[in-house]
Amino acid sequence: MTEWQQKADKLNKRAANWSVLKQLLQLSKGLSFYQEAQAQYDAIIANRSLLDDPDPVEAQVTAITDKLRKAITFHAESFVQEYQQQK
Repeated sequence: MTEWQQKADKLNKRAANWSVLKQLLQLSKGLSFYQEAQAQYDAIIANRSLLDDPDPVEAQVTAITDKLRKAITFHAESFVQEYQQQK
């Protein structure tokens, strides 16, 4: 397998996570961690590091997913508390 074929295979495997990362960034707009996440996304593009090892996209997807989960949990718990106080 040639080097170009190997890179093409790697790109195909990472394309799904790249799409997920872009969607997560859209969902993160307006949240406290958005600017940092966007800067790291921009760095992946600027440095052309999509095919680097370890996969920088996978780490970003995991980090943003965790931060979104924490934000959703926080707001859901706040809503429940407010609702309980209104009873």
